[in-house]
Amino acid sequence: MYAEYGQKAPFVSVCVMALWLSVWNFSFKMVPVTEEDECEQNVGICGNHAMCINTPGSFCCKCMPGYKELKNRPEFTYDGQCLDINECLEIGNICGPNADCSNSIGNYTCTCLSGYTKQDATSHTCIDIDECADGTKPNEGVCGINGTCINSIGGFWCECPTGFTNYGNERTPCSELKCDQFEDPVAASSQPYGGLAEILSQLKSSCLALARPDQYGNKTTGPTVLLNSLFDLTADVLSSNNTCDSVVAMSSLLSAVEDSIKLIGPQLTEDQTSKNTSQTETKITVWKKTTPPSGPLRLTNTNASLEADWSTAIGNGNYPGFALAALVSYKNLETMLNQSFEQITLPEKNDRKPSYQLFSKVVSALVSNPDTQHLDKPVILTLRHLEELKESAEVSYTCAYWKAAGGGLQGKEEEGGAWSTRGCTQVSSNASHTVCSCTHLSSFAVLMALYPINVRNPGSTNHNHTNTLTHTHNDLI
Repeated sequence: MYAEYGQKAPFVSVCVMALWLSVWNFSFKMVPVTEEDECEQNVGICGNHAMCINTPGSFCCKCMPGYKELKNRPEFTYDGQCLDINECLEIGNICGPNADCSNSIGNYTCTCLSGYTKQDATSHTCIDIDECADGTKPNEGVCGINGTCINSIGGFWCECPTGFTNYGNERTPCSELKCDQFEDPVAASSQPYGGLAEILSQLKSSCLALARPDQYGNKTTGPTVLLNSLFDLTADVLSSNNTCDSVVAMSSLLSAVEDSIKLIGPQLTEDQTSKNTSQTETKITVWKKTTPPSGPLRLTNTNASLEADWSTAIGNGNYPGFALAALVSYKNLETMLNQSFEQITLPEKNDRKPSYQLFSKVVSALVSNPDTQHLDKPVILTLRHLEELKESAEVSYTCAYWKAAGGGLQGKEEEGGAWSTRGCTQVSSNASHTVCSCTHLSSFAVLMALYPINVRNPGSTNHNHTNTLTHTHNDLI
């Protein structure tokens, strides 16, 4: 009838057709029928990803949710095949505009974009996160207690007041900048401090541009340019004959380099930065993610290695959105700081007092944590000796640090500082290296203690040697 009028016959379900035939057979022929469950007797009759539905006298197959029949038939018997539906391609915008769709066999997953979250546990709809409402205190963990958080659709940004910065990363807390630390009355006014004064001047200008962009136009020098300038000028200072015998200048330089790296480091775009000049070898590692780092931290250069934990770099305060660590080796500074051993008091041996001499490169270790005078976890430092010397009854090793007078860049006393042994203990030593465990950070070197020896031959000039690991620390009390 349908063909006669040019009409398409309506689809009749396989399962429904089987039921009609069964009823017709019973009603009109009255033939006894023994029902069989084809689905139980023929497990897997419908193939993979399909379910079998038993009907009187027959059966039919339907694809499981997430699948479709090869020929797009809603039901089939023996000749069907169920294939995965790629909902991400075939169903337009199934996850909405604020999520990414990931297809899987028989299913799909919606992942909210950064700055969005699921409306509820079962919903695929992603809504904006109000980051500014997070935290138990206003702006806590978002912009810091001194920053202002401004929410936007899918994100937020932090506005920092004068004297604070987030180093150009608008989604990190505001950190306080103390630009006055880049002033040194001695270095700024007299020789032999001209190169040091130039370093401090450049760093103070950069600091002020970050801390007071409304006054200085936010025209900061790029971090790579600043870092190169820092170590080029440092090389000039260390190469100058005028500064070789000045403990005050060297103490100020060590402080300036440490404070400069702490200012430049958060601005670096690379996770790892290396810088090698005629006077220094530097490794810097920076973490700039929304969540703080954890686990071991290790830095190595030619003359030293630092082993610590990332928690040491972060400190006990709120995570500022970044963490950094650096290791700086000074290639010739051991000759310039080979003095000021008054605070070293090693035990006498056979009523003999030792004399001292630096026996490694001076190496600065620093982190972004502003309080490294009393660390919760000690750091491990390994330093290479200037030459190999085995430990013996006359040769021993200990640990010390350089304590700068005044505790910072300003207010230094005339002598500049001295070596001290507080805060570090020896872990192990061999002929080529000394390992120390220290509860504070600064600059490190190996110190040799020379003990006079009683010799049988009056003409002998032999000496016993004792080696001591020392390190400089600019503000340790």
